[in-house]
Amino acid sequence: MVARWVVCVVCILGMSLGAVSACGGASDSGLFGSTGGTDSGADGSKDAAAHDAALDASTQSDLVHCEGTPGCKVGAEVCCRKDNGGNFSYSCTAHGSCNGGPSPLEIPCDTQHDCETLKMPGTVCCVTASNQGAASVACVAPTECTVALGRTPMCDPMMAGSCPGGMMCKPSAMTIPGYNICQ
Repeated sequence: MVARWVVCVVCILGMSLGAVSACGGASDSGLFGSTGGTDSGADGSKDAAAHDAALDASTQSDLVHCEGTPGCKVGAEVCCRKDNGGNFSYSCTAHGSCNGGPSPLEIPCDTQHDCETLKMPGTVCCVTASNQGAASVACVAPTECTVALGRTPMCDPMMAGSCPGGMMCKPSAMTIPGYNICQ
């Protein structure tokens, strides 16, 4: 269904530019990648729920947790957290666009896997703490993400070994609530 919508949008754009096109009820041409299925509904639609579930499962690991959103696409967006007097608001924004308001914090990652996706192998997603909680989140070398430096790795509690030196991956209560850190 999504492929047909995209194809029709392309056709409409093509017609507005003077191109001749035949969109109609055309079946998926594969122009934007194969959906790998056959029409299953009486109206020719694909099983949208199954497709969306497969998409969710395949991209879940490429999303940064961002409270109140489906998640932010690693590399394309960051989770922008703003402190509104102790209440945080969250939104997905472009890198460098999390500004204005009190204490904006860009969260580009929440696991080491995100750093690998960002083409920064060998780094960990690290939160730097201040007296008011998280001051920054970035992918850094593991030697630069230590408690002695006021930093701790962010982690995935479902991934064994996501924390160094016997630390456990647990929900953060003070540093960056809503996220997991090595403790």
